[in-house]
Amino acid sequence: MDQRWVMAFSSCRYSLIFGKSEARVELVIERSDASENKRIFDTLCAEKAAIEAVFGEPLTWQRKDERKKCQVVFASPFDSFDPTNWPQMIAWMSEHIRKLEAAFKEPLARLNRQIRTHDEEGI
Repeated sequence: MDQRWVMAFSSCRYSLIFGKSEARVELVIERSDASENKRIFDTLCAEKAAIEAVFGEPLTWQRKDERKKCQVVFASPFDSFDPTNWPQMIAWMSEHIRKLEAAFKEPLARLNRQIRTHDEEGI
């Protein structure tokens, strides 16, 4: 099940995902232009240490050169077939999506301003 969270800015979103053996939270960068996705990812990756310091744990940075989208992921193993695990899994996802959003809030706001300024200038 893929539950979308909040849009960071156009086509950059936070996602909550759980599969049969794990739960994860993600920042997904999936704008229409693959090269723009890579530039956004690279800009964020340059701030990796600061972003991970705010998040509080290492993140998995997936540039995915062979694909259009990029992702930054944090995952934890869960047996989602066992309903007794669901409250713990939901609490984990809720806590970590908030941490992910807090870690990326300022860097994404800066990038959004830069992209909007660039678009308004017609460059």
